[in-house]
Amino acid sequence: MLRHASIGALCLLAGFAVPAVAFVDSNAHSDGSPNHHQRSRDHHGGSRHPHRTCRLTHTRGKHRFRPAHRCFDPVQGRGAHATRVIAVSASRSGSSGKTRKTTTTTTPTTTPTTTTPTTTTTTTTTTGTTPTPTVSLTATPPAVQVGGQTTLAWSTSDVSACTASGAWAGPESTRGTAPTGSLAQTRTYTLTCTGPDGSASATLTVDVLTLTVSKIDSASGSTAFYATFGSWDQHVVSNQNGIFAAYSYEDNNYHTPDYWRLAQSTDGGQTWHVLYDSAQDGPNMVAPAIETDQSGNVYVIAPTNQDGVLTGPTLFYRFSPSNNYSQPAKYSLPIGGAGKYSTVYDPTRNVIDLLFWAYGQTHPNFFSISPAGVVEQEVTLFDPETSTTHAQPEYPILTISPGGTIFAGWTTMDDALWNNGTGTQNYYDAHFLASPDGGSTWVGPGGPVSLPVEGTSTATSFEIVNTQDPAEFQPWGSSAYDATGNWNLLQSMAFNKGELSFFYGGPTPQPHQAYARMNWSSRTIDMRMAPFFGTSDGSLSVAEEHGGSFSQDPSGQGRLYFTSLSLQSGSPRLVMMYSDDAGATWYEGATSDAWSEMGSQYINSYRYLDDGSVIGTLEVDPDPPYTGATVYFFRSTIVNP
Repeated sequence: MLRHASIGALCLLAGFAVPAVAFVDSNAHSDGSPNHHQRSRDHHGGSRHPHRTCRLTHTRGKHRFRPAHRCFDPVQGRGAHATRVIAVSASRSGSSGKTRKTTTTTTPTTTPTTTTPTTTTTTTTTTGTTPTPTVSLTATPPAVQVGGQTTLAWSTSDVSACTASGAWAGPESTRGTAPTGSLAQTRTYTLTCTGPDGSASATLTVDVLTLTVSKIDSASGSTAFYATFGSWDQHVVSNQNGIFAAYSYEDNNYHTPDYWRLAQSTDGGQTWHVLYDSAQDGPNMVAPAIETDQSGNVYVIAPTNQDGVLTGPTLFYRFSPSNNYSQPAKYSLPIGGAGKYSTVYDPTRNVIDLLFWAYGQTHPNFFSISPAGVVEQEVTLFDPETSTTHAQPEYPILTISPGGTIFAGWTTMDDALWNNGTGTQNYYDAHFLASPDGGSTWVGPGGPVSLPVEGTSTATSFEIVNTQDPAEFQPWGSSAYDATGNWNLLQSMAFNKGELSFFYGGPTPQPHQAYARMNWSSRTIDMRMAPFFGTSDGSLSVAEEHGGSFSQDPSGQGRLYFTSLSLQSGSPRLVMMYSDDAGATWYEGATSDAWSEMGSQYINSYRYLDDGSVIGTLEVDPDPPYTGATVYFFRSTIVNP
């Protein structure tokens, strides 16, 4: 029922060289989780299956995958399947008169769905040079939706008998596979094996996931078009005092300023109440961005300028738990950037970083703002469109690594193609820069860069789009480009286990929704997937104006989630994918029930997890005249016993 897509070939982006001057994020390291390929079940000690190569073919932007549980990836080798290992131990009995040597090692591993790492401890007691007994236990997939099943696989060495306990029981062979059967809640499995000289055991937990969607606010003539849209920004956060969501309402006309509300839920998203209504402050562009900090403060950032007006101001609100989030502190900042902007809270420096688009002008567009509403830093990061760059930066996106490296991404738009009479909307390509020091200095593929950079220059900024794939990219000035343009809308970025993940795509030159991954240590694209995933029913997520976003725990070392839209027989539903190995392998984790309303869906999830739960918002807009949207909240949770 579940479909597992494993990449068997890693792609290096042509021309990507390791920069002469580089910095390494303090938390950028590869995933060291153990992995063992699946063995056939043989109660008579039979041999395991030989290694099978996963075949990957590419046809006009599409990949065909052999199911991963039947494959061994010769490129990835071990580490392709990560499982939540709770404990592994081994012991051996000794003989009198012989020297006994005891060694104990503790290796940190990660519990994918929490922010606290689990520790794997291996204790071995040996007599002389006798081999050490070992047990390996994995699950493929490592998590399933309610009602799904997974397959356990185990292998051992230097043991003669094994016994299962926990969610399974009884004697087992020393190597084999076994289906779990349908799972209604999270289960833990233990396998203990003994041999002539000792014993060993392994324990793992299979998470069972559910994904629900509920209404925050519905039309009733008020909720606005673009209610949760705004450069694919974050519109929902969670802290120790509940879940908070911001959305626009009272859309006077298409693309005109709206008011917004801040709502709170204290029961996990089941019910909501409005904390604040911005009508008293005047109209604002689309849904404001929202952030929270370790103290439980909630920040709302709401530029007030209309399209094409860059005079500001931006309204900055701080809602405090000390007064139950009433009567926020308000600050008016003399900065502006139309309706497309992105924010991220930097816990290392205790500031909110804000990135605006250029909108055809050279002006400061990256800012660091203190919790007291003081602009502590402003930087002109990129230049607008010129006759030589032919595309201006738009749709900015910010994300940050656990070590404090800021990644600033953007999509470039060619206004000339839009205005040349064809009416073709064009998002030419996507780029990003990185800053190791909170925005003071920035790095591109060649090392430190001089600011501002040109938005489409691959010499000064990192290229994300696969420019060698004609389904994704046609070069500027070509006849194919003039006919269709490109649509490479960058919608989400995430830094996980030393890898930077990107999601982008759209309907032209050919419909595509793509995933790319860059190893940050080497500064090279080491993986591409197009299409990103296929759901078990055969339908696909299409990255047009529907959106999709990554979520993970704040440590950046756990499970990486991605939530997007799937269409089944014309009915939309949410689908959540996950990866335990920094994007090398993706599984379909949970899907929501379908809903009947059709229209645009702008999906924005919280970039960090709420106690293992992925939360987010989306809106459903009816077809033109684009009024009366419904705002939804979604949550994926682990079903514990």
